[in-house]
Amino acid sequence: IMSMQAYATSLVYGDFNYVIEENDEITIIGYNGTGTSVDIPQTIDGKKVTRIGACAFEETDIVHVKLPDSITTIGYKAFSRCKKLETINFPDSLKVIDEYAFTTCHSLEAIELGNQVESIGTCAFQLCISLTEITVPGTVKTINGNTFHGCYALEELIFEEGVTTIKEGAALNLYSIKKIV
Repeated sequence: IMSMQAYATSLVYGDFNYVIEENDEITIIGYNGTGTSVDIPQTIDGKKVTRIGACAFEETDIVHVKLPDSITTIGYKAFSRCKKLETINFPDSLKVIDEYAFTTCHSLEAIELGNQVESIGTCAFQLCISLTEITVPGTVKTINGNTFHGCYALEELIFEEGVTTIKEGAALNLYSIKKIV
């Protein structure tokens, strides 16, 4: 069972809906723009933007996303079913990629995870059918089930030293795989 946080008050900054968390940091909880290139601000009203919230960009037509160096968490289904998403950067500040965060991002070809990522949730990159290669940093200790399931174009999957557990079904149906390290 996945718990979802309900927000009482949503604020607006440009094309973004956001909330101010108890720690005085910002979580982006929605995108109302029509642009296909999205540049997430590092601060809003002097407060750091540290999270992309659950379902914030789900099913939008975005193509390019630039995350600021302040982002620590990409939430549950944050970019799920963004079928046109081609590029997104993963800053070194990023620690958590939650469950289903990028599932069914059909146009995402390459990702380079920051060197501080500690957690990649179940099904995080499931059905990213254009993804061709990924290196999982050793800071991620456990690869959950279905994390890379159905990444049909994936040719190279590298787990750096430090990854200790790869759960059953983490990388199913990799029809193009040529190299796993």
